[in-house]
Amino acid sequence: MPVKRPSAGLGGQANLNISLKHHGLLIDSGKIFIKFTSLDAPSEYDMNQEVDHLDGITTIQGLKRRLLPVCNGLGS
Repeated sequence: MPVKRPSAGLGGQANLNISLKHHGLLIDSGKIFIKFTSLDAPSEYDMNQEVDHLDGITTIQGLKRRLLPVCNGLGS
């Protein structure tokens, strides 16, 4: 029987700092998509967040520590 991993998602104490970049240059705005507990690019995401800061950096707070990020590559 497979070992069940702890679920990922919201409700924890971890924070994820995200910098939007394209070819190493910061992007001032965009949208990020997150799928919890997945290694493959999904067809649906668990959450998304607009980033609209001059520095192109945002923080998602309150995550459980089992987050596995998936980069979508939108806009690249």
